[in-house]
Amino acid sequence: MNKILIVEDDKDIRELIHLSLSSQNISNIYSARNLPEAKSLLLSDNFQILLLDLNLENENGYQLLKYIDHNEINPDIHIELNDVHDGISLSYEDNGVGIDRNELDYLMTSGGTTKERDEHHGIGFSVIQDAIIFHSGNLTILPTNQGVKFLITLR
Repeated sequence: MNKILIVEDDKDIRELIHLSLSSQNISNIYSARNLPEAKSLLLSDNFQILLLDLNLENENGYQLLKYIDHNEINPDIHIELNDVHDGISLSYEDNGVGIDRNELDYLMTSGGTTKERDEHHGIGFSVIQDAIIFHSGNLTILPTNQGVKFLITLR
């Protein structure tokens, strides 16, 4: 089962994220209030998902990213967050194996996966879709030669 690590210094936000994930029948959720707690958890366990507040009080969340290994199996990932006049936009691009556009609707459902083994896969896009709907946003899949590229706009 996937293990999720939430790194968030604001107790209310941390609990809201935990509650939101739990309501989707997601378990194995761990949380840390700061970088030392997060580093300790990362060194002691294997997490598949990291939800990281980059603007921790008195700390920079980017420092934690140094502890995450990328190798030949895992794609390089580029995420950019921008403040736009009526909300925020988030662009995501990776150089992985990509997604078949014909499978996108299925992948937006909880449990939807393209993996051969369904175990431990299939919650990412459904959580993204829920957040997009909640914030009256939209998702645009952009063309790319390799991997995945999309733009999310939230209002």
